[in-house]
Amino acid sequence: MKGQLYAIVSCVLLVVLTTVVYQKLISTPSKDPDNKKSWHDSQPISWNATINWPKKKIITGASEKVELFLNALNRGEFAEAYELQRVPRFRKNGRHEFMSKSGYGGINKIEINSINLVNESSGVSYVNANYNSYDSYNSNLHCIQQFKLTKVSNSDWEIIELTNISIKKL
Repeated sequence: MKGQLYAIVSCVLLVVLTTVVYQKLISTPSKDPDNKKSWHDSQPISWNATINWPKKKIITGASEKVELFLNALNRGEFAEAYELQRVPRFRKNGRHEFMSKSGYGGINKIEINSINLVNESSGVSYVNANYNSYDSYNSNLHCIQQFKLTKVSNSDWEIIELTNISIKKL
C-alpha cells in the first residue's frame, strides 16, 4: 500500500514539475538581439515559477449568472444567452425567435450600469439589473429588470423569469 501511494505521489510531483518547467520555457522571452539563442538556453530555471492557467469565470452566485447573460448579449452570443435562461415565454417561442432581430438578436451593445442581488432564500434569488441596450432594429433602451433565478446545483443558477421594472427609450 505504501509503495502504491509513493508511486502515485511521485507521478503527481513529476507531472507538476514538468508542467512548471514547460510553462517557464514557453513563457520566457528571448533576450538575444539576434534571436539565435533564447535566454532560457543559458540561464538556470527557477523552480519558483508560477503557472498561468487559463482564466475561466466560475459562476458562484445568481448575480454573476445575470452578468453572464447580459455579457453574452453584448458579445452577440445570442445562443449562449438563450442557454443561460429557462424563462417559459422565451422557451415557448424557441431559440430562433429569441435570437431573431425582433427578439434579442437586434442588440448591438449592452452597457451594464449595475447588477444587484435583491434577495436570496431557499434556492431562489432575485437580481436587479440596470443597463442600456443598443438595438438598431428595435430601440435603444435604458432597462431596469428583475431576474428570478433558481439554484440548480451547489454553485449554478438558472434564470427562470424576467420582469421589467422600468424600460425607457434612450
